[in-house]
Amino acid sequence: LAIHTPNGIQETMFVPLGGIDQWIQIRGEDRNNPVLLFMHGGPGNSESAISALFRPWEKYFTVVMWDQRCAAKTFERNGETSCKGMSIRSVANEGIHLAEFLRKHLHRRKVIALGHSWGTIIGVQMIHDRPDLFSAYVGTGQVMSIAEKEPVIYARTMARLSAAHADAAIAELK
Repeated sequence: LAIHTPNGIQETMFVPLGGIDQWIQIRGEDRNNPVLLFMHGGPGNSESAISALFRPWEKYFTVVMWDQRCAAKTFERNGETSCKGMSIRSVANEGIHLAEFLRKHLHRRKVIALGHSWGTIIGVQMIHDRPDLFSAYVGTGQVMSIAEKEPVIYARTMARLSAAHADAAIAELK
């Protein structure tokens, strides 16, 4: 999966967002391609482990995978702390700060936001709040009703916290 093109990019790092370090992966065959920020479903349902499936996209985009608050490597790094203060608004604000970071780090004027499921809720909020940062928004598995999705999100979050034995976070959400 290594990128061997002359102008390619493959970086992984933790970026400070919302008071904690959050993990990102940046990959593409040409760092001059448009930047595509992928926001995973869940919450807590990172898709970074299957980022190899995005390999064909890396020819045309610089793909950024983001393990949001309470997910994957961000959760691994911060533990229960990564779940505190989690809300649609807080994660969207962190996404906005990440887009600002990516613009500076990758020398781009705008970023493309791609949300999947829960990531569509975050993406729509980000686009609404800061349209100046984004050239396009793409939603897949677009959530249309937060009220209908909320019980599913809550149940998944509680299951993930339970599996991680994050008792303090569970107590806080009950």
